[in-house]
Amino acid sequence: MPTLRAIKGHINSIRGIAKVTRAMEMIATAKNRRLQARVNSTRAFAEKSWAVLNHLASATTATARENPLFCGYSHVSRIGMLLITSDRGMVGPYNHNIIALASEYVTTHNVTAELVTIGKVGRKAMLRQGHSIHAEFSGLDDKTDITDIAPVVRVLLDGFRERLFDEVFIAYTELQARFGLKPRVRQILPVCPEPTTHLRQYIYEPDPDELLMALLPR
Repeated sequence: MPTLRAIKGHINSIRGIAKVTRAMEMIATAKNRRLQARVNSTRAFAEKSWAVLNHLASATTATARENPLFCGYSHVSRIGMLLITSDRGMVGPYNHNIIALASEYVTTHNVTAELVTIGKVGRKAMLRQGHSIHAEFSGLDDKTDITDIAPVVRVLLDGFRERLFDEVFIAYTELQARFGLKPRVRQILPVCPEPTTHLRQYIYEPDPDELLMALLPR
């Protein structure tokens, strides 16, 4: 039977652990708020960029829309998938949910899949499941900027242009204000904007076809 001193020591140690846990929760909450602010600030830009692309697509000729980046290839036999996970565990269901969704998507489509992974956890999981890894990246965190992502984009664009894969998808976790983290799979290549009817007329310089070809890779 433990002594009174041992019981008091155990109580004090539990209290100490509780203090550390509360401090970690406060730090995590602050980081989450900063991350959410960054996501919200970039989301508006992404949505407006897509609107501009749709608007520009309505002004281009049929010749420009025959580019594979725009309309894709006639036959799809192999897809590329960019899978985004973390480099380490201890992040709750974050990694498990997106890996499970990506695996389900790959297995339910009757095509060969090449994986491009960001994050060591996703790479290891996909290798264990027997999937092919086309390229891998790690060490990208919440401070990553556009220049750090450029090599990833280059791999995807080159693979699509060389027909190493005929379509490209991204498996990522979307931060939603009301519903928290939601895993998603979304097609990113070919780009398929829907031409829209609009009231305003614009004068483009250079011409819409040239602008579209410049904007599509971006």
